[in-house]
Amino acid sequence: MPVGAVCKRCADKLEWRKKFKKYKPLAARAKCEECLQKEIRHAYHRLCLPCGSKLSCCAMCRDKTTVLPMPKTKEEMEKKKQDDHNKLQNMRERERRSFLRKKDKDAKEERARLRAEAEEVEGGDAPNTASALWSPSCYVFGYGSLICANSRATTGSTGEAIPVLVKGFKRQWGAQVNLSEDTILNPKIKAVSYVSVESHETSECSGVLVEIEIAELPNFDYREQGYTRVKVEPNRVRLAAGSDIALPTNLATSEIWVYVANTKGAGPSARYPILQTYLDIIVKGCNEFDAAFAMQFLSTTVGWLPSNGSAGGFVNDRPKSGYPRFDKDASSGEKSDNVDRLVGSLLPKFWASRVDIPADTGEDDDYVF
Repeated sequence: MPVGAVCKRCADKLEWRKKFKKYKPLAARAKCEECLQKEIRHAYHRLCLPCGSKLSCCAMCRDKTTVLPMPKTKEEMEKKKQDDHNKLQNMRERERRSFLRKKDKDAKEERARLRAEAEEVEGGDAPNTASALWSPSCYVFGYGSLICANSRATTGSTGEAIPVLVKGFKRQWGAQVNLSEDTILNPKIKAVSYVSVESHETSECSGVLVEIEIAELPNFDYREQGYTRVKVEPNRVRLAAGSDIALPTNLATSEIWVYVANTKGAGPSARYPILQTYLDIIVKGCNEFDAAFAMQFLSTTVGWLPSNGSAGGFVNDRPKSGYPRFDKDASSGEKSDNVDRLVGSLLPKFWASRVDIPADTGEDDDYVF
């Protein structure tokens, strides 16, 4: 049972009961002292949650002191993420950046508030509930679509993105992923190639370092289907050239994660094509820093063309995207024109290999030449 809607003292009592196996959940709903309805679902409570909220008091002792917030349910968190995603899709670039900056600021202030509450109640014998509500943070190194702020926001809240280079990794089109049924947007695209990294002692991979709460990791794990999360040693991380953002002071003692593909780098093909709309999002994210960062992504990533020289490894899906986190803003107007110019200039053979998806015939068949 999540602890919330009660004061710190009562929260600590509940945690103590659970820790020493003295907690006895309700067998049936209990009657609320205020509304007299059988709406109490949590043991040891005197008020139901709506009445406790209405009276602004602890649902256990009815003391009107600081009440810990009730943790959001998974459904509430998913709805909030979807609402934020819908808002971002309809915003202009300047509005989008302002929205994301405010969201990051609010998340940092909330973490700071919970840390302060945790420090206030330290020293007792009972477990520290305030600190339990505050999730410690870690860092994720994003080197593909996670570079893009809008794309990250569809998965969870993160701190400010810091452009970095990580030694010992080489980026390639080595993730060949079969899309799950709930992520298929275009019935002709059921499998794709994404970027991944592999160990390479003399290489460095560009990307961003973002702070996230450890409680958010399952959301990012779900996003990165077809990948495994592995640790990165802090001493392998350095700032990218021209960055005006310093590395976090706690980086040396923090966990840093990177997602590595489960496939062995077979490369793109007609069965597992590179999607134009996926590439659009990555380049958009790089351009949030500067053009040089985008050029670095294109020039240091390897494996753009099918190894056997076959056609169909690069698909223009802008008319009907097959990428699960499609960003209309990244794939239209000036931004898409910029991608076309960059790719055509730096990777002319790859650009010349781009093909369109055959017209929709109404049949639910895979896109394969």
